[in-house]
Amino acid sequence: MAKNRQAWTGKERDVFDAEDGQLSGEDLGPDREKIKSIFDNLPFVLISLDEGGLVRCWNSMAEILFNIRRPEAIGRPFRDLAARLNWTEVMQSVDSTFQNPEFDNMHKEVRYMRNDGSTGFMDLRVLNFLDLSDPSSQMVLVVGNDITDFKIMQGQLGQAQKLEAIGQLASGIAHEINAPAQYVSDNLRFLRDSFSPLSEVLDQLRGIYEQTKPDLPRETVERTEELLENADLDFLLEEVPYALDQGAEGMDRISRIVLSMKQFAHPGDEEKTWLDLNNIIRNAVTVTRNAWKYDADIDLNLQKDLPEIRAIRGGINQVLLNTIVNAADAIKEKGEKEGLISISTQAGSEMVTIRISDTGTGMPEKVRERIFDPFYTTKEVGKGTGQGLSIVHSIVVDQHGGNIMVDSAPGEGTTFTISLPIG
Repeated sequence: MAKNRQAWTGKERDVFDAEDGQLSGEDLGPDREKIKSIFDNLPFVLISLDEGGLVRCWNSMAEILFNIRRPEAIGRPFRDLAARLNWTEVMQSVDSTFQNPEFDNMHKEVRYMRNDGSTGFMDLRVLNFLDLSDPSSQMVLVVGNDITDFKIMQGQLGQAQKLEAIGQLASGIAHEINAPAQYVSDNLRFLRDSFSPLSEVLDQLRGIYEQTKPDLPRETVERTEELLENADLDFLLEEVPYALDQGAEGMDRISRIVLSMKQFAHPGDEEKTWLDLNNIIRNAVTVTRNAWKYDADIDLNLQKDLPEIRAIRGGINQVLLNTIVNAADAIKEKGEKEGLISISTQAGSEMVTIRISDTGTGMPEKVRERIFDPFYTTKEVGKGTGQGLSIVHSIVVDQHGGNIMVDSAPGEGTTFTISLPIG
């Protein structure tokens, strides 16, 4: 028997003879209907092709996944259907299988367009079968299993693992930075607080010197004047306090960033807890600062008495991170150097609403309708995986029972409205 060729009898082969658009064939005995039912209701795609490349079997799952009814497929060249599905590689494999029985059957992942217009993934095999009742004849099976949900879960798991690793790293870095930042900050405050009385002492000594200068030896006066001139005492007394204030302000900013990193990280936090959403938003703005600071300003309008919500901290962090970075990317793509990202919160009776608006490129309707589809992206290859907003939708809707809406116009910007249950 040829390599990689499956064998079957003539009666088994007859199950795939479908001239009337259904699985049919000669009388197979009492198991005929059972065999037909099994093939027709298999939980994966099953397509059989005869020697001429015509479709002989097109089961129910093929109808459902490809939106091509069985009567439209049976008896038609598979090449036409493959072109409709954009399956160039699959057709090449089918041709190779027909031309060379020794061909190593194809097994790979392929994309296809789902009924709702989203991109799906299928684990596909092309198998060469040998009919023992007629060794000269040949049949090829195309067997596929939809793995779109698996790919989505795989992508989400990869994102979660990546964020967890980043969270652990960020938490460790924040801890390491915190200790030296704290004592540098304390020392700067000590110097700033100590300089004021020191300045008063120097002013007092300079007054005494001016009063006693006529009675001092000439050499002492010349040496003192030289020291005062070289030290530029007036400049130091004016600028040192300002420098110490700036240093203390910079260390305060570092401390706020470190605190935001520590609160934002929380690796492994998968349980719902009561969260201060306003504080999480401020932390997210701080953590994403490098993504927007060169192209946009942030305007926060956060409701002061906003109630806490019961949510997964890591998930909400990721929603804010992805949405703010997307807003920054849209402004950057527009080339607007003075863009604006506005973030507001508002509480209702049962839901808390977050609105994130940007003055970026905006989106046409055909893009806006698909932004939450897995693997859909308008970014260049290597700059986007098409999973960011899909994961945002999953976290908001699936994990938290909330909803997310988008309002956008080309050239004017985009607003994401995220609603999350309070309890």
